[in-house]
Amino acid sequence: MGRPTFVQPDAGDNGSGATYEQYSLYADHGEPDLLMPWSMGSAFLATPDFALEALRDILQRDFHGPLGLSDSVHIATGAAMPTALAARTDFWNQSLVTLALMEYRHGSNEFLTALPEVRAALDKVLPPAAPFGSLPEALTTSRNWIAFTPRNYNPNLGQFPTEAQLRADLQQLYDDGWRGIVTYTLDGTLRHVPRLAKEIGFTKVIGGIYWYDDAQLAREKAAVAEVDPFVDAYVVGNEGLFGGRYTRAALEREIAAIKLLTGKPVATTESGGQYLADPTLLDVGDWVFPNIQPFCSQPAIRSVADAVAHATNEFLAIRAAAVARDPDRVVALKETWWPTADDAAATQANQAEYFGQLAQTETVFVWGESFDQPWKFEPGCYNQGPSWGLYTADGEFKAAIPQLHTVYVSGQAVPPDSDGDGISDAVEDGAPNQGDGSGDQIPDRLQSNVVSLPNAVDGRYLTLAVPAPAVFTDVRAVGNPSPDDAPEGIDFRAGFVDFVLMGAGPSVTVEMFLDQTAGINTFYRFGQTEAGGLPHWYRYLGKGSAGAEILADRTRLRLVDGGRGDDDLLVNGTISARGAPAADLRMHPWQNPQEPLDVNDDGHVEPLDVLVLINDINTNQSRALTVPPAPPDVAYYFLDPNGDDRLTPIDVLVVINHLNVQAASAAAEGEADTWYAVWLFSPDIETAHDLFFAEFGRASRDDACQAISVAVAASSLAVAARRDAAVSPFDTRTERNRSQAERYPGSDVAYVSGLIDAPFHCDGLEFKASSRRCPGSSPPDRQARFC
Repeated sequence: MGRPTFVQPDAGDNGSGATYEQYSLYADHGEPDLLMPWSMGSAFLATPDFALEALRDILQRDFHGPLGLSDSVHIATGAAMPTALAARTDFWNQSLVTLALMEYRHGSNEFLTALPEVRAALDKVLPPAAPFGSLPEALTTSRNWIAFTPRNYNPNLGQFPTEAQLRADLQQLYDDGWRGIVTYTLDGTLRHVPRLAKEIGFTKVIGGIYWYDDAQLAREKAAVAEVDPFVDAYVVGNEGLFGGRYTRAALEREIAAIKLLTGKPVATTESGGQYLADPTLLDVGDWVFPNIQPFCSQPAIRSVADAVAHATNEFLAIRAAAVARDPDRVVALKETWWPTADDAAATQANQAEYFGQLAQTETVFVWGESFDQPWKFEPGCYNQGPSWGLYTADGEFKAAIPQLHTVYVSGQAVPPDSDGDGISDAVEDGAPNQGDGSGDQIPDRLQSNVVSLPNAVDGRYLTLAVPAPAVFTDVRAVGNPSPDDAPEGIDFRAGFVDFVLMGAGPSVTVEMFLDQTAGINTFYRFGQTEAGGLPHWYRYLGKGSAGAEILADRTRLRLVDGGRGDDDLLVNGTISARGAPAADLRMHPWQNPQEPLDVNDDGHVEPLDVLVLINDINTNQSRALTVPPAPPDVAYYFLDPNGDDRLTPIDVLVVINHLNVQAASAAAEGEADTWYAVWLFSPDIETAHDLFFAEFGRASRDDACQAISVAVAASSLAVAARRDAAVSPFDTRTERNRSQAERYPGSDVAYVSGLIDAPFHCDGLEFKASSRRCPGSSPPDRQARFC
């Protein structure tokens, strides 16, 4: 919740009559089964990891036993906890904890938790987190940084606020939970801001040197000696290269001078596009501090969701490029704002929505700006310049402040992520091989094209690796995205992983290493496909240009930008993917659960399915299929249409039969009087000859001829492979093979019989009326040969 000070509200008289002692798992006052329902609510006030441990303990105890926030901290860390507190403190803290929980659950609860008096009390007893550590890393340790420009200020008119006015503005921001500020200039009375901010209680101050012209630069540099005791880092310039106010050489010279004078970190600011156009800018200064303003992009963005995506993607691209040049480089956005006037999309509601959504991403940013600045009127996009503030020029807070208070005071640190892939260094260091999950002798945290993280099911690690220059961003381990309609018999034992690949080119191969690969034999995706429609489940196996290949020690994913495997289905240089390695535990895993005859799983039953079966028999012979599948024998194709866990010519005939019935029905719709059928026999099948029966239904002679030719060709390929024959034994143009074809049941050849009213010829082979036709059977049934 962003309120790191824990409070234990459960207490009882310790016998003195004056002091309550806390109930806890470690001091239960002889009441081990006492139920404290408000303790369970208090557990949610801990950071997510601590609360999880606390809630697990509650469940293990079947909701019996007191448990408070200090317990959850102790469970997770082993830290000592307080043992006693005054009764009045307990009552007050209990009230505040309840209010804090309401604030967290309901956001802007204007009836109670949004009252300034309540928020001030919460901030006093349960103080907001504050930036900690040295700069620039301190930009990543809390969210409550704000870009500060005061009220009563107009540099165009030489108007500066008084020291009292500056103190009032800063005090208001501090009271609302802000703890780190970034200023723009040390000119005039604004040189007092760093000192006033530290006196009020701000923990970090970045002092700005705007450098509008050389005269202003001289005044600002002269103020450095006065402000330096209160400044933690400096930022020299603001989009001056873009605006032509100074040159690159001059900028680097002034950055070096300030750093030499103060010994503190120094950066500069240009627009995000400048850094992407000239990556050498990423090397200027001690960190990267760009501005990204989606509202002013070209073309202009007015959708909040699109603006968040734009800012996030550009931030991630800059961070990936910076980390590639220096693994320790910190990137944070100095400006990424949303106006509230002079445009249909410029509303307080949209401003709050923008910052709320942005805070859910990996983007590290400074909120802003503090107060509206009526003097900031410029043509074009900057018509909205006067309304960028989170507060009005009169000091009234806008909708984002009460709605997002618990977000920006959050104590959740943005942990160091050296390679910019979305997974912190600490997490990647936990991968196998001492943080080298890919086994390439380089720590994963230092490679933007390699990422390691625990899965979302049992915490075992998985590692993704892709050839450079492609880089990973926004990588996450997630649970089942649609459990209600998940495919039956598929065990997603390693969870799902989401990731975005940038710079991958038209296609890319991703290697996925699993800490525990036992049983993984398939890969599933959930999302949209090229066919369109709603997101849905689909198998993603294959050895071609797109699909997953399951190997003994890894899973190999092939992805195509804008095509199969790319969730956004756009050819845009970015591949978004969500998928899961899994174990197929179905009874007949080699049979398509949706359509048993769809061998290649393309949604259709067609001759290509027959060809897949024939080719496999040709290469690997008839055989029992591995159940469950295991590398290298993995079900890239569903080779078992008849569901007997074997691949034999029976499977070929089952599909041929379906195709012929389908074709005949479509062609004749029952108009012909003649029925055709073919039996194909194999030496490894001694009984149940009727299973080979391929019925063509009522059809014209041409249709039947074509179907019989397909059937004969299918069997000839399969049998020829078994005999290793140089010439197919089913070349019906030779007398020898014609006589063989009449044998029943012969060696490994086929018997072809046409159930017809009169003889006819097909590819040189004369088909005669069958002498084994069942009397009165029309059409002949499947037992025709045995009637």
